[in-house]
Amino acid sequence: MGWRRRLEYDRDLIRVLIAKELRVRYRNTVLGYAWSVLHPLLFVLVYYLVFKVGLRFSTENYALFLISVIFAWQWFANSVNSSCNIFISNADLIKRVPLPQHLLVLAMVFNNMIHFVLAIPIVVLFMLFFDFYPTLNWFWAMPLLLLVQFLLIYGVSLTLATYNVYLRDLERLTVIFTMALFFLSPIIFELDHVLQNDPRTQASAEKGKESFERSVATLAEKVTELVGELK
Repeated sequence: MGWRRRLEYDRDLIRVLIAKELRVRYRNTVLGYAWSVLHPLLFVLVYYLVFKVGLRFSTENYALFLISVIFAWQWFANSVNSSCNIFISNADLIKRVPLPQHLLVLAMVFNNMIHFVLAIPIVVLFMLFFDFYPTLNWFWAMPLLLLVQFLLIYGVSLTLATYNVYLRDLERLTVIFTMALFFLSPIIFELDHVLQNDPRTQASAEKGKESFERSVATLAEKVTELVGELK
């Protein structure tokens, strides 16, 4: 099989796997895809009531802060937690159909990415409500960020899916780890609130932030140059 035929075969297989996953997920449900939006929105409401209303967090536009990160986290957490068991649950399919096993992980990550992309208009609506507006930078920054997060999630998911075949405890450890990571990451709180009491940590964070911004700017320049050469 030539590389073109192989590429077409893999593309069609990924499409079939994604369609199967969507049918299974929303079979016999009334709201269908709406559940994928209502679930994180409910979390946003709960965290807003607890931290903003109850604990009086000083973060401005806290609801927008939450909604802007919760969907991205949902993509990461759903993919990573689902990846551990993906080879085991599809063992019969792997035995019957000659398919590259990594495509199962790839299709699963793509499926969760689709849900994230479809949730972006909801984030935009919240931005407009709080008088924030998308800029032209979105046209290159959003695809770049999607690519970076996709590669990160795919790499982590593929690793976990592989090792969980030999170490079944990894599935439960992953769920615990992602839960802990959620509360340790600046998702429900601003990182500045943690760093402001420790000057050394704040200085290190500022250096890391500057290094990351330079890396993103360099990568953006490379992408722009590549697009110009392709034209």
